[in-house]
Amino acid sequence: MIEAIEELRDGKGKQFNSLIVDAACELFGELEIQGEIIKSNQLIDEPERFKYFYQDLLTGCFNMAYLQLFLNSKIGENYEFIYLLELKNFSEYNKMEGWVRGDKLLAEFSLLLILNITESQIFRFHGDDFIILSQREVSLSRFSGVEEFLSETVISCTCKNLKLPELLHLIGDINPLPELSRTID
Repeated sequence: MIEAIEELRDGKGKQFNSLIVDAACELFGELEIQGEIIKSNQLIDEPERFKYFYQDLLTGCFNMAYLQLFLNSKIGENYEFIYLLELKNFSEYNKMEGWVRGDKLLAEFSLLLILNITESQIFRFHGDDFIILSQREVSLSRFSGVEEFLSETVISCTCKNLKLPELLHLIGDINPLPELSRTID
């Protein structure tokens, strides 16, 4: 982990976005390295095993399978604030810069979200968009770094507040919360 932090610092402003490096170093810089190797699946706790199946590999956000599971669970009922972040012109960016740079930008963008919106559940949605579910309203100031991060690209970001039925419509073919399905029938 220490080597990774040093690599981030060395590439700051050259290979890696400065905002992302600063946030990552702040978050991970104080962690103690235990140095123990996990030798058995029994040593991996259930949340880590759960994340293995439901975390998007590129972005570190939760994936669509977990969004579906989350919305069908009682836990999902507690999240009344729903935000859709849409990255506009991302396909154009990929055409101009290439898929590798597009993937890198998407990974850095999601890290920016994860580090700044810690009390929410963040899901990668349809490739280059994100769904944020929160129990409390998320201040728009939390998104302030997004504009600066995207400022030197053709990409822009819009944030929409959604209600649960709008989200279910966007997602499409999933089984909504049982209480919602009774009111629709």
